[in-house]
Amino acid sequence: MDPVDSPAATPTNLQESSTPPPASPGCSAPPGPTSTSGSSRRRIPPPPPGPPRPLHAPIRQRPRTQLQDNIRQPKQYTDGIIRYGLLSEVKEPRSLDEALVSPDWKAAMDTEFQALIKNQTWHLVSPTSDQNIIDCKWVYKVKRKADGSIDRYKARLVAKGFKQRYGLDYEDTFSPVVKAATIRLVLSLAVSNQWTIRQLDV
Repeated sequence: MDPVDSPAATPTNLQESSTPPPASPGCSAPPGPTSTSGSSRRRIPPPPPGPPRPLHAPIRQRPRTQLQDNIRQPKQYTDGIIRYGLLSEVKEPRSLDEALVSPDWKAAMDTEFQALIKNQTWHLVSPTSDQNIIDCKWVYKVKRKADGSIDRYKARLVAKGFKQRYGLDYEDTFSPVVKAATIRLVLSLAVSNQWTIRQLDV
């Protein structure tokens, strides 16, 4: 064969030869989307089952209050015992002169003083010039019941600890805390020896 008679390879022939042959009438292409990239054909996988997922999460709105919508409800009073009792509330005295006017506070101070003497809380000594004398004061409190009525008048005689000076009246500060095991041991000894148990606030 003469080389002149053979067809020459041209770019047009190469492009036509790379195109895939058409499908025959008896064959059908597989279903599903396809993506062509140049001369190759790639199949895209189907989406997962279920409802479609949103691209962005919904924005949560801030809840509105009734006051923002100008919705106001009237106040409801359940009962007038405490509400009217506050109008005639007994005031706690701020000084000894105010407490001595009321017989109730005088009786409360007498009860507190007699309890301190009975428990031998202190003993009197002569003061010295190199010691800082710390005086005391009365603290008054009205104890009330659950319904708001007065239960009793409480008066306490306390020392003015804020007048103490570091290095002269004290060196270190501590707060003693009792353990539960110690309480159980003391109660066990008291029951075994038939001792009398008394409770005292220090």
